Amino acid sequence: AEFMSRFIPVGQKRLTNVSVVRYKRCGKRFEVACYKNTVIAWRNKVETDIDEVLQVHTIFADVDRGILAKREDMLEAFGTDNEDVVCIEILNKGDFQVSEQERQMQIDALFRDIASRVTEMCLNPETRLPYPLSTIERCMRETLHFAPNTGRSAKQQALQVVRQLQTSGAIPLVRAKMHLRLLVPAERLAEARSALRELATTGEQQLVLLSEGEAFGEGASSQLECLADPGLYRAINDAAGALGGSLQVVALKALEGAAEQGAAPGGPRANLAADVAQMRVSDG
Repeated sequence: AEFMSRFIPVGQKRLTNVSVVRYKRCGKRFEVACYKNTVIAWRNKVETDIDEVLQVHTIFADVDRGILAKREDMLEAFGTDNEDVVCIEILNKGDFQVSEQERQMQIDALFRDIASRVTEMCLNPETRLPYPLSTIERCMRETLHFAPNTGRSAKQQALQVVRQLQTSGAIPLVRAKMHLRLLVPAERLAEARSALRELATTGEQQLVLLSEGEAFGEGASSQLECLADPGLYRAINDAAGALGGSLQVVALKALEGAAEQGAAPGGPRANLAADVAQMRVSDG
């Protein structure tokens, strides 16, 4: 009678179309009843409202049969009988059967995430602007026939798509570079140029030195401006710190032509032509 009085208000009808998350601990089975197509969104932190995920804040031993978990079992397994706390742990760690609809939703969301990252990483070299998301998605589908892999990160797959698009020649595409300004004490300018040259000739990432000059005002220092792949930012920042200087981001996205046109006139570019030529490395 006590069991029935606890379970009947929940209602069997309310729990007929559910996704069950199961978790075994201390030899006991615990289950929670969730709305369809919500568990993956919760784990990916797309959905943060637990009330939109759980059909009821109740811990079951068997959802299908409507058997509730015993309080003493929860205390033994989780150290608490607070069902909200236990629900979250089961949601985060339990096993569940992914429906075909949920699996397709996960793949579609990953596909859009990858395409969005490509648009953020790259530019059309002719317009110096990012491509519309729809253009990247169309190329991924029609040219690359790209199928996302749920076992790999969106960033890894976005880098793969960039390389494949560049190889295919479907659209003109270049990686967007960061326009950076390195400020160092004047007496350490040569060391800074040497550090940038070393970074530029190591690996496949690209760095192009644009200009150098004097920064005026209190604590005057020399400055170097360059275009660099985002992957080099940390290394350049570390180099600046080691030389007692700092690094400024002039622009998050820049092309060589645009940055050179926008650079302040009067810099000693004549002496940098050889450096620019030496410091170009293929994007790969």
